[in-house]
Amino acid sequence: MADLQTPENNGNVTEGTVDLVWEASDINTADTLTYELFFGEDATLTSVDNTLTVKSYSVSVLSGKTYSWQVNVTDNVGAKSIGQVFTFTVD
Repeated sequence: MADLQTPENNGNVTEGTVDLVWEASDINTADTLTYELFFGEDATLTSVDNTLTVKSYSVSVLSGKTYSWQVNVTDNVGAKSIGQVFTFTVD
C-alpha cells in the first residue's frame, strides 16, 4: 500500500501548488510499480492519472478549500493495493 507522506492527513497548506508525495514498495523488489492518483475537493475523488511511475504529483489548490487524495499501487503482475484517503485544508 502507498504510504502517503505529504501533505499530512488533516494538515494545513498554503494556497498555490502542493506536491502530493508518497512512498511504496513491493516484497518482490524486481516488480515495477505504477500508481493511480485520485484527487478532489472534499470527499469527491477523481482519477487524475493511473499510469504514474514517480512517487509525487503537483496540484493547484485554492484558499479556504478542503481536498482529499488517495494512491492505489499496482505491480507488473497486476496485484493492486487500495490506498487510504488523506485530507488537507488550504489556509
